[in-house]
Amino acid sequence: MAMTPIDISKREFSKGFRGYVTGEVDRFLELVTREFEELYAENFDLNDKLNQLENELSNYKQMEETLKHTLILAQKTAEDLTQTAKHEAGLLLQEAEQTRTQRFREDETKRMAALAEVENTLRKRDLLRIQLKSFLTLQLELLESQSDDCLGALALSQETPLQLINK
Repeated sequence: MAMTPIDISKREFSKGFRGYVTGEVDRFLELVTREFEELYAENFDLNDKLNQLENELSNYKQMEETLKHTLILAQKTAEDLTQTAKHEAGLLLQEAEQTRTQRFREDETKRMAALAEVENTLRKRDLLRIQLKSFLTLQLELLESQSDDCLGALALSQETPLQLINK
């Protein structure tokens, strides 16, 4: 059983024939009671403080666990964001490469069509030159033959060249 300061102050001793001097015993009991009261109060305060510190320690341990979980979650989130960003960057690069390839093909098709059109135009120009040269040669020959015929007819007739042209 735990003793309290009240137990000490209420304690009574039986008196014997040559027992202790009661005044001294009472003074000693008062002194012990005061000392015990101080120690009891100090012990009570220390137990309160110990309980308070244990509660704080428990709170700090709980906060530490929460912070650990938060840190782990933040690291995982950062890793997930990094992975997502890398994946999206890969998709953007792939899309850009496909777009570049498609545009290159379209440009190459347009270039080939333009080249074919230029070649076609050059062929038409060459053909037109040949046709025009043939036409002009034919016209020159025709003119020369008509000129010879006109000169011959002029020599045979008495008509003026202007009259022959109007015919």
